[in-house]
Amino acid sequence: PAAPISVPYSLMSSDFEKLKHCFGAVKPAVIFAEQLEAFKPALGALDTSHCKIFTAVGATNEIMDFEKLASTRPTEDVANAMSGLNDDSIAKYLFTSGSTGMPKP
Repeated sequence: PAAPISVPYSLMSSDFEKLKHCFGAVKPAVIFAEQLEAFKPALGALDTSHCKIFTAVGATNEIMDFEKLASTRPTEDVANAMSGLNDDSIAKYLFTSGSTGMPKP
């Protein structure tokens, strides 16, 4: 599932607590940060060792260019995964602000 996270959790926070909370709730396998440089401090606050990170601007040896991902030809594994989706499959997590001050999926 996709889980768009509020940009201020990454760019305006000094402790990244809300971002960490969302990250822990979703446990993403993939992260996309459009402009890598701006998001480096936030990414550094997370344990991204199990994630693949993509960016549209600022790819490095560790952070892959989104264009490379987008140009990858899908394999049969993708078709097999897609065939397993149904009406009960979760497509997207949306976080609300919540009364406790922490976002809730």
